[in-house]
Amino acid sequence: MQSGSIQMIRVCALLLIGLSVWGTDQAADYLRNQFSVRASGMSGASVAVPNDHRFVYNNPAAVIQGNTGISFSSFGKIETQYYALNYNKVFNQWGVNIGFRNAHLDGIVLTDASTSNQQDILANRTPHTVVGNSSWDSFVYHAATAYSTPWADVGISAHYIHENLVGYTGYATGVNAGLLSQYKKYTFGASVLNIGKSTMQWESGTVESIDPTYALGASTRILEDTLLITSEIQVQQDTNWILGAEFYLNSAIALRVGNSNENLSFGVGIALASYEISIAYQHESLLYNNDVFKLELSMLWD
Repeated sequence: MQSGSIQMIRVCALLLIGLSVWGTDQAADYLRNQFSVRASGMSGASVAVPNDHRFVYNNPAAVIQGNTGISFSSFGKIETQYYALNYNKVFNQWGVNIGFRNAHLDGIVLTDASTSNQQDILANRTPHTVVGNSSWDSFVYHAATAYSTPWADVGISAHYIHENLVGYTGYATGVNAGLLSQYKKYTFGASVLNIGKSTMQWESGTVESIDPTYALGASTRILEDTLLITSEIQVQQDTNWILGAEFYLNSAIALRVGNSNENLSFGVGIALASYEISIAYQHESLLYNNDVFKLELSMLWD
């Protein structure tokens, strides 16, 4: 296969993958997808929501405020399948969390360019012959820890990214940090994802940047603690303001709603003894219209 054709395939594949996230040109931008389905039901609000370790992807300080348990989430988005699994363990004043996230896309068409002798207006449009298909796979492995201090819970996590795109291999590492602090009925949270500026290194020699993401938010409970209201601002290349709410009908059922840049989301959580099921629906209209349904299963020991 000609090198020009390979580059064209890679560009087209990255464009498709880029559309499956937020339409930016950041490497590994699929990391911005919400793998916490509870957060997805509130349009991604998660940096300042207390007592849930499943928000570790956006604020590692959540590790110490959660339960000991295991969680699995799954969803599909524009032909791409996403999966996440994490295990959380809480001790007296600190906690640890390990897990992975996976994004997988099949059906990337491989083509081979052929020459054209046409001398008309279409002469510069080189025809291509389909010679096969390939896939895109990305795994993100992480380890996080958090410690409780008198003034705040602080956390840090490290992750390793390994991608395979139509035969090309790339890798990256990154560090996230966050904190959660409570004052009366208010919780304040902040996090920095990919501290500094991470890079995706491809075996071909190409280097792509992964810019930091900054998040700052607050949450509170009202109506005798039955209604959680949270709001946050996320900044990377763009600024994203999120407003979310969660209403507890009873101790077992919670209803969720959120808005992020005019993209609505809804969700429901069902807790049964040590098990919890979360379902979320998100509608996205940035560059495309897309309906996303997400499912998360959790088993909590305490």
